[in-house]
Amino acid sequence: YAIDAVTCRKLWSHQHDAQGPEMNATNKGIALAGGRVIRGSQDGFLYALDAKTGEPLWVRQVADWSIGEGIGAAPTVWNDLVYVAKAGGDWGIKGRMMAFNVADGTLAWSFDLIPTGSETGADTWNPAASADHGGGAAWTAYALDRETGTLFIPVGNPGPDYHSEMRKGANLFTISTVAIDARTGKLKWWYQLRPNDDHDWDNTTVTLFDDGGRKLVAT
Repeated sequence: YAIDAVTCRKLWSHQHDAQGPEMNATNKGIALAGGRVIRGSQDGFLYALDAKTGEPLWVRQVADWSIGEGIGAAPTVWNDLVYVAKAGGDWGIKGRMMAFNVADGTLAWSFDLIPTGSETGADTWNPAASADHGGGAAWTAYALDRETGTLFIPVGNPGPDYHSEMRKGANLFTISTVAIDARTGKLKWWYQLRPNDDHDWDNTTVTLFDDGGRKLVAT
């Protein structure tokens, strides 16, 4: 809904008709940028509406509802890019952070939150095939340091949730804070709070702050 802030008159409304199951029936909100209202849906769509009329400007399917993927977080927008990640870690998805162009919703870059092959951290999944259903959703809010162009991602639980013996190793990048270059999607650094978790614990919050000139991140 769009509501006139002075008169409380409804200006327009938009209804998303789900194409498949909405596995995680929550939505953390929207982003506003360039005259657009941008949000994701739990059946894996990302779309932009005209902020004045509510008419769709572009619609992209960015996650696969048929395997439990969806979008739960509010997108973050910076430098003409929309940042959003896949939700659905409890259903054994492979987490991924993605950046899309604000203008038309085309993919700019992506970063796998469950590494495979030659990617950094792939050797923390044993057997290697366990990464195919590794979880690692990022379903809450991200943090962005505009000065350094760094995007901080809180990553959720591994999958299957409670059976760590099926995925021996640290299971990167689950339950971690991951810092990536917001312009390119390249990995900068990470910190894992709990390796090989078997509690269904998540990392859900990252906050940036300044401490006497030191730039810090709390997670």
